[in-house]
This record gives sequence, structure tokens and C-alpha cells, in this order.
Amino acid sequence: MNGLFRFSARIVAAACTLLLIGSSALRGQTAPASSDSRTASTAASAQAMVGSSGLEFLENKGQVVDDQGRKVESVRFTAHSNGAKLFFMPDRIAHVFIEASGPGAKYEPGKGISSKELDQTRIRYQRVDMELVGASQNVNLRGEGVLPGVTNFFTAAAGPDGITGVRSFSTIVYENVYPNIDLVLKARGKGMKAEFIVRPGGDPSQIRLRVSNADGVELTSEGGYRIRTALGVITEDAPYSFIRTANGEQEVAVRFRLDGDVIAFDVPTYDRSQTLVIDPGRDWSTFHGGDDDDVGTGIAVQRSFNPASTTSYIYICGYTAGGTFPIVSASQGTFGGGAYDAFVAAYQYGGTRAYSTYFGGSNDDRAWGITADGSGQVWVVGQSRSAAWGSGFFTNGNAGDVDAFVARFDAGGTPQAARFVGGTNDDYFLAVAYDGTNLTCGGYTASPGLATAGVFQTTYNGLYCGMIARLPATTLNAITWLTYYGNNTGTLNGQETYVTSLSPRGTGGEVWVGGYTNSPNTANAIATTGSFNTVVNNNGSGTTTGAVNFDGFVALMTSSGGRTAATYYGAVLNDRVLGVAADPLDATAVIAVGRTNSINAGNLIASATGFNTVLNNGTNSTAFDDGFVTRLTVSGQPSAETGGATGVRPPMTTSPALRWTIIT
Repeated sequence: MNGLFRFSARIVAAACTLLLIGSSALRGQTAPASSDSRTASTAASAQAMVGSSGLEFLENKGQVVDDQGRKVESVRFTAHSNGAKLFFMPDRIAHVFIEASGPGAKYEPGKGISSKELDQTRIRYQRVDMELVGASQNVNLRGEGVLPGVTNFFTAAAGPDGITGVRSFSTIVYENVYPNIDLVLKARGKGMKAEFIVRPGGDPSQIRLRVSNADGVELTSEGGYRIRTALGVITEDAPYSFIRTANGEQEVAVRFRLDGDVIAFDVPTYDRSQTLVIDPGRDWSTFHGGDDDDVGTGIAVQRSFNPASTTSYIYICGYTAGGTFPIVSASQGTFGGGAYDAFVAAYQYGGTRAYSTYFGGSNDDRAWGITADGSGQVWVVGQSRSAAWGSGFFTNGNAGDVDAFVARFDAGGTPQAARFVGGTNDDYFLAVAYDGTNLTCGGYTASPGLATAGVFQTTYNGLYCGMIARLPATTLNAITWLTYYGNNTGTLNGQETYVTSLSPRGTGGEVWVGGYTNSPNTANAIATTGSFNTVVNNNGSGTTTGAVNFDGFVALMTSSGGRTAATYYGAVLNDRVLGVAADPLDATAVIAVGRTNSINAGNLIASATGFNTVLNNGTNSTAFDDGFVTRLTVSGQPSAETGGATGVRPPMTTSPALRWTIIT
């Protein structure tokens, strides 16, 4: 977290402690603004400022007081979670929901609040307790995972010197809340996840949570529970529980049970000599395969997901060698032949398989990428050695040994259209993107003569050249445009460029492209002038060093196949961009991930202020790869098909929520 943001949020957060704990004496009421309204409106301001930060457990060193100004020592920790204030006591957790309405509820930096506006401000609040029924009197409630920074409270109740040095934690533990049972609470973004750890000798039937002051408690159809209040809802997903054995995790089918206002667990027979972990946060998981080789390569999520419905929302693709591969509501129920067939499958919430089908002909066929729209249509891309198969949905034939393919499936998993894309040599699609109108495919090729007129690069060079293609999303009956990418040296050579990932930039047809190459930047083949890195295998001083290894690259392509901006991403050794995603909050930005074994010369991989700036956990060993994540922005507007803007990496101060990092 950015240090400046953290400090400012801490100052205002202190002001709302009195109000929120004081609401325990006035639960469920609506109060007019009064002499305490300044605190109330400050609380709303604090909530607005800290709303984008993650949950943290703050220790109580005396800053928590009741509505009479008395310190509440039974509260050991506090936290904010999705509009509620949480208070953690040895025998319970209190959720206080607060809602401010009127002029004093809106935080506007630099603007004061008049007495009239304060009088018009209304505060509603409701406290809901979850009591640990029968909890041990000797529970050890402690924090783990100390977070950077401290909080200082300067309030009337804190005295003239204030309360300073208050630490925050990522985890709190109720050790031995029941005999041989711990309750572990972990921060998860803006929310919190609870786990019960039942050691040998512990009895999980002792775990009982009584809910008080709620408007209702109910089990959900997905196996979780929901606590309703007038101001907010507390939800918990169905528990996933397991014991650890010598062979790994063994699931135990624990279920929630509701006894009036008490939430308990139904626990089947299990090996009591092992530690049982209840509800560590996995919704569901499943194998997808049979008794032969099965490889999942791509995943897509439907945009209009409703967890209460039975609509499919997770789609996967890959390839399989057949055998006992699972077939459900399949449009192709038998293995086509060759080494592998592609497959496509859909899942509903909770892991129910909606359909699973082969997609392949008499030779080797593999799917590598998939995307979906809001209605359940999916587009799948990959490679094929087969002639056209199926019931006439292919719009053309295979032109070479290995051709790329793209296929559209309806919501039931039946192919509606498909097309081969390629020439006389080998061609592959690895990625696909759909923005609601425009369908873009990306991969690599060894075939000349594929590019259309007027695009960024019309000439094929190298051993393998990247390719990016636009097709009609519904019919797939033509190539709207296709451009090569990379190896623009004018002669055939051993250079290789691969497009690995795509992400739409809005809905206007522009698309972010990620990949890797060992091509030099002849005639700006890879990177535009003035971009973050314009030199392949950059040694940190702007020149190429040693043998030409792979560098990652990121580019922004126009709706007509031109290029707006592009940059290398890498240093001296091997670097690959394997995924890109448009920043949903900033149309000028893209997030890229990949792998590298390059030393961070010139901060070409990790920013100087990044979370981790040294390869392989500080050793600079190049024997193994590290992952990386980075954010890139585009400035300016394109002036020509080859671009007039630049791809640059912004300074850390413009992205306080992002840590430039090598992930180890």
C-alpha cells in the first residue's frame, strides 16, 4: 500500500471508533444528527477514503470506547469489512453496520460541513453478534502477520498524548477457542475468511455460532449461509474441509447446519488422529479428464454471472487423448482420431458440468485459447492437422500440414461456425479475444502470403512470425484483416516471434497484444520509437548484449490492424510475456505477466520501488525463472498505422495500488 495513502486514511479512521462502538447501545435505531454528528460525518468520510484499501486487523490499545467514553477492554481487535465495523472479543465477533445519509454523509476533500447540513444528516446502524457458544475462558486471542506502518489515535478519550503505535495484522487467531480447536481469521481483500483448525482430541460438534440481533439467518441453496440485516448482509460460502494425509489432502464432506439462531457443522466420520481443517475458502474443484492424457489450456468466464442461477459460467478448453474422457451433452461424442482431439466444456456454479465435448477430426487437433460472451457463446482457437470435420460448420478447408483454427459454439456447446487460418506451412492460434463485436485471434505462423493490405506488417520473415487476425465473430467466413508481427529484417532468418495473449481495449476494436520474440527492432518491427524499451536483450544501458535471447513484448493494435504503440519487456537473458489484461479502471493501461531469468539491469524488469527487485529471491541466480507482473500505459494518439504514440511504464506514484514486482 502506498505510504501516503495509508497515513491519511489512518488519521480519519480514528475519528469513527467512538461512534461505531457506541452504536452497540443504540442498535437498530435511526438517530438524527446531534452534537455527535461531526463524528458521524467524519466516519462517513473515513469510510469513503479507506473503502479501496484491504481489510486489516487493528489491535485495541485503548482507542475503543463505549457510548459513555469508557474503554472496552474486551475488544481485542477491530477491522473494516465491506461497509461494516468488526469488533473481535474472546467469545464473539460483533458486526456493526452503519449508514449515513444526507449532506454530512458525502466526503468532499477541502469542503466543510455547515450546522444546517449536520442537522439534515441521519445515521442508521445495526449491530449483529456471532457468539462462540461455550467458548473457552482461556482462549488466547492474538494477531499474526504484522503489517507495515502503525496507527496513532488523537481523540478526547485518548488523552493529551493520544494512543500511538497501534499495529495492524493480516491474521488473528483464537487459539484453543474450544479444546484443541483454533479459529483463524484471515484478511481476503476487503473481506475476511474464517477457518476452524480441529487438532487431534478436538470435537468439531462443539463449534456453535449463535447469531443475535439479525433480521434473519438462512442456509443458501449452494450450501452456505446468509445473515440478513436492514443495512447489510453477511454471507459465507459452502465449507470445504479436509484432513492432510501422507497422500495429500483428503476431503471431508462437512456441511453447515442451522439450529434456530445457531450455526453448527455436520461432520461425517473421519480419521480423528489427523487435523481437520474446516472451510479454508475453496468453493469447489474437480478433475476434468479420463484415463489418458488430458490437458486444460484455456479458461473463460461469462460476463453476466449469476451464482443463484443454473447458467453455465466457466468454460474451459484443451486437448485429450480420449480414453474415458468425460462426455456430457456432447455435440461430438466420440474421439476423432490422431494423437489428440481438442475439447470444450462448460461448468455451472458449484462444479456441475453442463457439457463436455470432443472437437476434432481424424488427425491431431488441440485447443489453446477460449473466450465467452454474456449469452454463453464461446470461441475456441487452436491448431489442427485434420481436414474439415463435422456437419458443415467449417467455412473452408485446411491449407497445409498444421493450420490454425477458430470455432464458435452456442450456449449448449454445439459448433455453429469454424474456419481454418493458414498457408502451406505450419500455423497456430494461441489466443482469442472478443469485445462484444470484434473477434481477434493471435498466434504464430511459418506461412508467407497471409497478411491483408493496409495492416501494420504485410511481409513474412523469420522462422516463425507472430500473426494477429480479425474475423467476423458470427459467421467466421472471412479474414477481415491479418497482420504479421516481428522479424522485419527483409530476409528469411532464424528469428522467432510468438503472440501468446490478447485483451480488448474497450469495445471499439482495439486490442492489447502480448508475446515474446528474439527479433531485433529493425524498422521498429517490435517497439515504437520512445517506448519504455526499444532494444532486444537490453543490458540496461540501451544496447544489446550477448546472444539474442527472447524478450517479451506488449503492443496496442488498432481496429484496422495497424499499431499504435509497442515496447519490448525484458533484459539480457530470456523473458516472455504470457498474459495481458486491459486495466478496467484506466483505458490507457494494460497489465502484463510472464516469466524471466534476466537480472534486473537498469530496472528493466522491476521498478526501483518494486515489491521485489532482485531475481530469484535476492540471489540473482539465472538458473531458474521468476514470474513478473507489470503495468504499462500508452500516451498520445496514433498518427499513422505504425503509430505515433509511445508505450511507456508510468512512475510508481501514478499507480499507488500496484506493486511493480518480480514474483518468486
